[in-house]
Amino acid sequence: MRRILLLFLIFALTLPFSSILAASNDVINVNIDSDLAAALDAVSDHGTIYIDGRYNIPRDFVWENHGKTITITGGVLNFSEHFGFSIGDNVRFENITLQFRDNSSLYANGFDLYIHDDVKITG
Repeated sequence: MRRILLLFLIFALTLPFSSILAASNDVINVNIDSDLAAALDAVSDHGTIYIDGRYNIPRDFVWENHGKTITITGGVLNFSEHFGFSIGDNVRFENITLQFRDNSSLYANGFDLYIHDDVKITG
């Protein structure tokens, strides 16, 4: 009986931590052959999109509102097809290069936008 009670207690104490760890491991990889819109749909709230190499955002791309907070990290995210680009979620850019054309803008439109100090901005 004590053994069962002890096992139940250990399980009960570790269950909350396992769900936190599982939620924090939500990483979606995006590369030149991927679809950023699909990644934005698939990533969970507080998840991460990792740009593998370079991703050029197409001219007709529209960032829909998913009601999420997303971290984007990795290689190069290229906005140079846009004079102005609007994000549709709360976004944290970390450890990434953001490439823009001259005199272009990134609009937060009421969403939280955090650009970490390790982000390189070119253009």
